[in-house]
Amino acid sequence: MSEWLKILVPGLVGLVVGLLLEPVKAQITLRIQLHNLRRALYGELSSFYSIADSAEQCVEGSRLKQKYLEDLKEFRFSTYQYARANPALFYALSESWSLDCLVREWESAAGKQIDSFPALALDLVGVGLVCEDLSEREFRKIEEAVFRCYLARKTKLQNDLSPCLCPRCMSELEVANRKGAKNSGEPNQNPS
Repeated sequence: MSEWLKILVPGLVGLVVGLLLEPVKAQITLRIQLHNLRRALYGELSSFYSIADSAEQCVEGSRLKQKYLEDLKEFRFSTYQYARANPALFYALSESWSLDCLVREWESAAGKQIDSFPALALDLVGVGLVCEDLSEREFRKIEEAVFRCYLARKTKLQNDLSPCLCPRCMSELEVANRKGAKNSGEPNQNPS
């Protein structure tokens, strides 16, 4: 075998392998970035829930409750804001829409005087988890104690949300109602 062939074959093999592995490398990088972003967002969500739960547990009028309420009103969702700066990555998350809704609801309520600020915060996160728009599994991974607080409220939330009023469930309910309306207009195919 000639000398130039010994150089050309490994070069071509390296080129082909490099070209084939580049998309795999991009996919792996994207998955790692999504995993890290998801963990950071759920960490922030856990902190938000923890502050709200602590404020809810405090005695009305105490200084500690006032401190938690101030912390809650000043909560800025900085990780969420950072994630939104990279929309291609943020909207690749399945939870992005739910997080957008949660933060928008919170920011619209934060400007108003609300007596039950902690309950609103707990309900916003709880509804997302109960309706499975947010992942209980990811939420649990961050802080077990905060997850246990959520579990204590979950049954009450499920009962309060029966039927669930999140947009996903409402659209499913609307589709089911439309199907029911179609079926009720048709004559009974199976007379008894």
